Amino acid sequence: MDQNQKRDWSINDFEVGKPLGRGKFGRVYVAREIKEQLIVNLSKYVVALKVIFKEQLEKY
Repeated sequence: MDQNQKRDWSINDFEVGKPLGRGKFGRVYVAREIKEQLIVNLSKYVVALKVIFKEQLEKY
C-alpha cells in the first residue's frame, strides 16, 4: 500500500485487549493492528480504540 493512500479501518483490523477506561459515551480499549499475511509493511500499531454507545449518542 502506498504511504499516501488512505485506508478504511474496521474492527476486524484489530485485536482488542484490556479496557483502559469508561466514560459517559462509551469505553476505551487497548488494541493492536492485526498484521495481514500479504501486506508486509503493516506495523502492528498499538492504539486506543474508543467504543461509543449508540443509545447515548441518540440522546444528544
